[in-house]
Amino acid sequence: GELFDQRMNPFFERLSVYFENRDSWRIAAEEHRAVRDAIAARDPERAKAAMQHHLRQSQLRFSRNFDERAVAREVAL
Repeated sequence: GELFDQRMNPFFERLSVYFENRDSWRIAAEEHRAVRDAIAARDPERAKAAMQHHLRQSQLRFSRNFDERAVAREVAL
C-alpha cells in the first residue's frame, strides 16, 4: 500500500488519465494476483520473479502509451 500511495500524487493523478484504462487495470490485477499467489504459497523466488515481471510490464505499458501519444502529437504538428 505504501508504494501505491507514493505514486498517487497530484502530478501522477493527472497523467494517469492518459495511461490507465480498463485493460491496463485488468492486466495489472492479474500480475498482482501472481505476486499474491506466490506469497501465499510461501515461494519467495516466484514472488520476486512475479513482482519483477509486474514492474517491468508496468514500465513498458507506461512507456508505450507515452511514446504513442508523443508520436501522435509530433505527427499532428
